[in-house]
Amino acid sequence: MKNLKIRQINIGQVGTLKINVPILSLGSGEKRVVILCGIHGNEKTGLFVVDQLLKEIKNLKGRLDIVLAANPLAQGLGTRVSPNDFHDLNRVFPGSKKTDFSHRLADRIFQFCRGATAVIDLHTFQDDSPVVAIFANSGNEETKK
Repeated sequence: MKNLKIRQINIGQVGTLKINVPILSLGSGEKRVVILCGIHGNEKTGLFVVDQLLKEIKNLKGRLDIVLAANPLAQGLGTRVSPNDFHDLNRVFPGSKKTDFSHRLADRIFQFCRGATAVIDLHTFQDDSPVVAIFANSGNEETKK
């Protein structure tokens, strides 16, 4: 895929383990959409959605940043919460630089998402449920499209 860049957000260390959040970046331009996967480590559906999306993208106008493992420790262990402090990352946003791991992680992700045209946070329902879409009626007509 053209203009595909792989990068990382450095979160810091937990003991001797360096923690980085992997990001795929595609395209370029002022318009930027961020897709978050893995806020809960036991939710894998976002990765399948992103896989299908990448197969379908033809002409990208703007930039797409895909956070593949927003909560890498939890994702590595397949747990809903961070295994080192037992926080649900989804409940600690916008986070803080000065407290425990999950709050620092939330802060770094929040800062990364700042200025994006849109942020899409993919989750997995435990039970069968209909497809749910939310349209935020904000911005100019071009942004809404």
